[in-house]
Amino acid sequence: MIIEEDVPLTVDISTQIEQQDNNTDKTWPISVRFIVVSEFCERFGFYGLKTILPFYLHDFLGFTEDTSTMIIHAWVFFAYSTCVLGGLLADSYLGKFKTIVYFSIIYIFGSTALSIFSIPGITGDPPHAWGAFLALFLVGLGTGGTPNDNRRRCASHC
Repeated sequence: MIIEEDVPLTVDISTQIEQQDNNTDKTWPISVRFIVVSEFCERFGFYGLKTILPFYLHDFLGFTEDTSTMIIHAWVFFAYSTCVLGGLLADSYLGKFKTIVYFSIIYIFGSTALSIFSIPGITGDPPHAWGAFLALFLVGLGTGGTPNDNRRRCASHC
């Protein structure tokens, strides 16, 4: 058995770490920045709406507390189950980027519709529940298309 003298038998990890630390390209791609901002805004809007929705349904639309709770749980279930639809469209038909853009637009329309339909006189005085349900449907549909793709895209860029 021949052992060569100039081949090191150990690996110097400190040299490799210093080489990684000297890497000057430490900026994120612009798509990752968009993903982070988009995900933050979408989650902030969803959980903010989920927080004030019981008061809106009970105090403003006149539902009982039990009915308000049932509506909220059904809406959250719908929002989280539409991730399957978003994943199917992203993987089979539209692609990642178009799916996120289209579902984000649906989400924005739903949030805007909920704000507009909450104004007394737009759907009646007091406002009717159909405007709130339509807006919640759009928000739930928009919620389902974005989170699964955003996290996967961010992981693929980092």
